[in-house]
Amino acid sequence: MFLVKLPVVLAVLWVGLRTITRVPGRGLPRPAAALVREAALLGGAVAVLLLAFEQVDGRPLVAAALAAGAVGLAVWWSRLASSRPVLGSCGRPRSASR
Repeated sequence: MFLVKLPVVLAVLWVGLRTITRVPGRGLPRPAAALVREAALLGGAVAVLLLAFEQVDGRPLVAAALAAGAVGLAVWWSRLASSRPVLGSCGRPRSASR
């Protein structure tokens, strides 16, 4: 499975390195703390949810605990100010113009 993802990862790295602006003499800029927090919460939620899926057959109680942890991380992310634009765009369907 890893080898299937490798070309996609390489393509993303190539595009990222070509498009992200660099600070002369210092390299790539550091991400803001809010962005790091958001990435950790969303990445953690996805990782824990994937672990829960792996545990469903053998250990369903562990899977349920992991799924609850994933929901907790997702709820924590939804409370951040940076999540509001994403949640706002998913909330209500737009009505067609008359």
